[in-house]
Amino acid sequence: MALPVVIQLKRWLKQARRGDKGASSKKSQRGNQNGKLGSAIVLLVQKIEANAKFIEQRRAQVDFAPKDRAQVDNFLRDLEWEKTPIGAFVAVQRKLRAEKLKMMEEARREDDRRRKEERGDVDEPEEEEEDEDEEEYADELMDEDEDEEDDE
Repeated sequence: MALPVVIQLKRWLKQARRGDKGASSKKSQRGNQNGKLGSAIVLLVQKIEANAKFIEQRRAQVDFAPKDRAQVDNFLRDLEWEKTPIGAFVAVQRKLRAEKLKMMEEARREDDRRRKEERGDVDEPEEEEEDEDEEEYADELMDEDEDEEDDE
């Protein structure tokens, strides 16, 4: 199942690196100049190939026929998806994305704070007040839940 994906990605990489010689526009003849994208695609292809080898190795160890649906359904069920090569790659990418989003949000907040200071709007940050209100509301909900449990 991985072979068609790998072939298409490799074809795209080859075209992107050398440029599309059949195209008439000069812009498309340069190929893809984004090295970061190209290296990310190369890494993805490597992970897909590693995952395919991993699955092939696991399949070589089984002693049941493909028509045995119960055992086919249980194949790799005990293995967490994060333990596969592609699963580990996805987990790392998700973590990196979350960290990047967090940094971007912090930078945005810092920029907003600086703009307010430059304009002379040095009021209490609204976000802290909202956080305190949310904490108070959460505490009230927790107290209500505890009261309901006590009544039962």
